[in-house]
Amino acid sequence: YDQLSGVPDASNLVVEVKIRVERTGEIIGDPVVVNRLAIQISGNPYWQATRDRAVRAAISCAPYDYLPQDKYEQWDEMILRFTPLGVM
Repeated sequence: YDQLSGVPDASNLVVEVKIRVERTGEIIGDPVVVNRLAIQISGNPYWQATRDRAVRAAISCAPYDYLPQDKYEQWDEMILRFTPLGVM
């Protein structure tokens, strides 16, 4: 995840990306930005850039085939949290 340097209050610009994952680790459908409305309303370009990068990162990390198969019901749907400083 590429860091955005010099972002004011970076730790508070959290982007939550929900993904659904098949047993093979492939993403089902498109990632959903859970807090997309707050990001859009804010008009904060740093938060919007973090949103875009977070979605790309969630997609580029697929397949999530390293997750334990015996716990599939625990990771079939995940919310990933990103800030301009990286993944939380």
